[in-house]
Amino acid sequence: MLEDLYIKPYLLSLMALRPSALFGVVMAQPFYAGLLHDWADRTVDTHTEILELGCGPGLLSHTLAARPGCSVLGLDRAPSMIQAARRRPGAAQFAVGDATETGLSDGRFDCVVGASILNVVADPVALVREARRLSRGRVSFLVPSRRMTAVTAARFAERHRLGAWSRAVLSMWSTHARKLDEGELEVIFHTAGFAAPRVDHYLDGLVVGVSADR
Repeated sequence: MLEDLYIKPYLLSLMALRPSALFGVVMAQPFYAGLLHDWADRTVDTHTEILELGCGPGLLSHTLAARPGCSVLGLDRAPSMIQAARRRPGAAQFAVGDATETGLSDGRFDCVVGASILNVVADPVALVREARRLSRGRVSFLVPSRRMTAVTAARFAERHRLGAWSRAVLSMWSTHARKLDEGELEVIFHTAGFAAPRVDHYLDGLVVGVSADR
């Protein structure tokens, strides 16, 4: 198949050599852009000051900044990601910083979000605690679920008739990403000080969103 012969090797080379470019390819896929829009519709109000932790090349930050009245700061520890984010057209602002120790003031934002960061940081509880400190409203993270396997990803791709690039991206995501399940996410949020986190499912359960309000 096309994705096995050409696309997957190309994506693997980007993973090794140009991760910011890889994230750009992932975020350009319609299924992923739709995921971010659906998540934002459920979790983010308009006229809101938002912080995105682990913003990567900035697609989500710019998407959120396009919502009426929203102002967005995207934070990532990789300067290459911030450079890529600033090159994208959009109204979001960006800065280099550590998501678990941002140095930003308490309660500065109405909403703090992060996509595919909670599952990769060394200390997810510290990340959620920092997000809770920074938010005066909502905290929400999006992560791949343990339901996402090579088999379930392939079934999703077939069911939704994904194109070759999207199939390859989803296959690679299912193979290489660290996953978390609902129970693990609830424990992380409870340990970080939230009493009642809410779990939502996306992409037929392949991706989980967990949110809580101050």
